[in-house]
Amino acid sequence: MEIKIMIPTVQDAALFVTKMEHVSGDADLKWGSRTVDAKSLVGVLQLGVGRQTVLELFGSQDFEEIRALLKDYII
Repeated sequence: MEIKIMIPTVQDAALFVTKMEHVSGDADLKWGSRTVDAKSLVGVLQLGVGRQTVLELFGSQDFEEIRALLKDYII
């Protein structure tokens, strides 16, 4: 499943990663040809804040619950 998101600030990036730690399975954050681990603060910051990225989720998860958890970032 892919979700378009935006993380506006460094503080939001830290909160996003904290929320992602509660999501089971793997998750990547993509921007252009770059892909990082969505559960890694260093990775998320490498992509930069304030730009539209794509969150890709892998595994069997409750996607509606994840959407609710990340509602502040979904665009």
